Amino acid sequence: MSDAQCADVQENVPGDATLRSTYILVSTAGNHVVFGMDWTPLVGGNPRTLATRRARSLRATHYLVAGPHASSLGCLRLLQKHYRKRKVIYSAAAVFASNHPAGAVACLMPVPGQGCWMVATHGGAVLSQTDKWFADEQSARAALDSVRSRFPNMSIHVEPAGAGACQPCPAWLDGPISITSALQPLRLRGTDPGTWLKALTAGVAVGIGVYLLPASRSVDHVAQTPDPDTQWRETLQAFARIHPVHSFQDLSQMMQHWRHVPVDPSGWRLRQIRCEPAGLDWQCSADYMRQHRLALNAHLERVKPSGWMLHFTPLDGAAMSWRVLQAGSFLDWTATPRMVDWMSHFQRIHPAFEHIQIGAGTKLSISAPLDAQGQPLSRPENMPLWGLRTLIVKGPLRSVPALAALDVPIRWRSASLAIERTPGQGIAHSPLLVQLVGDLFEHRP
Repeated sequence: MSDAQCADVQENVPGDATLRSTYILVSTAGNHVVFGMDWTPLVGGNPRTLATRRARSLRATHYLVAGPHASSLGCLRLLQKHYRKRKVIYSAAAVFASNHPAGAVACLMPVPGQGCWMVATHGGAVLSQTDKWFADEQSARAALDSVRSRFPNMSIHVEPAGAGACQPCPAWLDGPISITSALQPLRLRGTDPGTWLKALTAGVAVGIGVYLLPASRSVDHVAQTPDPDTQWRETLQAFARIHPVHSFQDLSQMMQHWRHVPVDPSGWRLRQIRCEPAGLDWQCSADYMRQHRLALNAHLERVKPSGWMLHFTPLDGAAMSWRVLQAGSFLDWTATPRMVDWMSHFQRIHPAFEHIQIGAGTKLSISAPLDAQGQPLSRPENMPLWGLRTLIVKGPLRSVPALAALDVPIRWRSASLAIERTPGQGIAHSPLLVQLVGDLFEHRP
């Protein structure tokens, strides 16, 4: 599929070796899953508006907004027989991305007689130029090389599947699938005259109704329209739901899990631990490097904490992954915050860290709600203005408690722990080096 159009999907036929750009396979659980969509990132503006506009420009019949904060769009054109059946169809790429919300991860799925499917994700978002079919696994790996050049630490999973019904299925596809990975139909498509007729009929009925309504009814309707203050509050509440913040207690709860990470198990060396927020949760992984030829995957299996996942990268890499639940909170963006001298606090604790970087203040960008005419509503005077600054803190693990007294909203975007074999000297250096990257929010008077 190119940027100019979406390819028509075709139902796979068992034994048909013709290579197509898209297949619908049936999972072990009986779900219809589509492999092969056109994915593009969504940047700026309302994601749903951008998604439908983009999907229509590609002449798609179905689309899906996926990834953290609705960051990627997938679309394709289904044949009429698919959407007339009204069956739910899920995106394999979206399911894979939701099961791997942290780091860069790729999947190669060879299917006998149908080629090899390839997808790559980063931070839970499907990357463009992936979710595609290739003639064989070798061709898929060659195409994946260009993606790996941008993400050198990408882990690759090879998960063969059976032909036709995708049985056996990869583990991440074998079981119930969230409805958030289901394709959404675009309405008012020219390929379905019945839909246009229904819309036209509804439009005529609405027009007649408006014409016949008394003037008093029109006044009542206007009176029921939410006022700007209410609409702004709802907008800020929606913003809070997709932009959680992290208190020091949240950060500590996440870091407590680092104590369970095996350090230097037999023949393996722990390189770093990295955690990224996923809603109110955190997705974490610990990366290992094989030290010598006698080191086996089984050695890591024996020390893996219960409930954690273990992924191997042939032949010398491995990663343990786990999820920390409910280590974040929602900020009330409508409440005026207290004025806090957070800058002085950073100046006091600076000697305990190797590096503290605070960016220039910028206005927090929040899309204004629209009135009945589609025009942005002005922010009410009682709504506080917020700004943000990029914040990077790097230093010894033992210095992190110095952040406890920092009473200002912060959204951490990543937290990592590097294992330094030859640390420097002094209070700001340590073999266990933490780096925190996030956004600090402040009131703009």
